[in-house]
Amino acid sequence: MTTLLPEVAAPNGGVYFDRSVDTAAHITGAVTFSTGCAGSDQWGSNKCTWNWKEGITATVAGALQEDITTGKVVVDLKLNNVIPFSFSCPICGANCTFEIPVIKTPVTFPMPPCPIKAVTIPSKSKAFTLPGSNPLGVAASVTGT
Repeated sequence: MTTLLPEVAAPNGGVYFDRSVDTAAHITGAVTFSTGCAGSDQWGSNKCTWNWKEGITATVAGALQEDITTGKVVVDLKLNNVIPFSFSCPICGANCTFEIPVIKTPVTFPMPPCPIKAVTIPSKSKAFTLPGSNPLGVAASVTGT
């Protein structure tokens, strides 16, 4: 289980990212950021704070250690600690369909075909720059599993 606490607009006027991984089986991986993080573990960077307009490089690597033939992706979030956003989707072989809360917009996209084969993802990096200011115009947070 992964817990994410990204705040789109942190109290300091930027972006804050905090996550924990409680359980994981048959998978390894890490997401590391080039700057702004106060902690890290086997899963990568953590407790990260960035300012608007800041340039960041994210590096991703990992491995799925066995084929996946069945299962589901479960999302259980709260937006601004108030608005629930929960859904589950088959992990493979079907569409994932859910509705975005508040704006009531349906979303559907295909999940990969089954089985998802075991694979190693070599280290890949991508540089990006945060927008010049908060694109939402208000502070927002997402918490959940």
